[in-house]
Amino acid sequence: MEISSTEIVVLLVGASMWLIGRRAAQKQKKSTGRARVTPAGKSPRDRQAANSELTRRLKQACFGDRLKADRLIQYEKKRAPGITHAEAIQRALERLEIDRGRHN
Repeated sequence: MEISSTEIVVLLVGASMWLIGRRAAQKQKKSTGRARVTPAGKSPRDRQAANSELTRRLKQACFGDRLKADRLIQYEKKRAPGITHAEAIQRALERLEIDRGRHN
């Protein structure tokens, strides 16, 4: 019984895809396990404080570039128009983390 080169390629591609999927699942599992700062407070002051903390973290992740942070927030709001400002900031933080993980 001989194995053709096409079959070998298919097996290698399948194995590679499986490994990539596992690695992505592991990264996703790690990122969802982290504590989130969400504006779950009952008062407007609590929500504002949580938004400020999220904004500070995003700005820090953008190396102090406030304009970049604002662009990322607007991008997330454009992708999902119904989300809150806090959700947009959280998604921008997550997207930065994922994107930077791909380049390491």
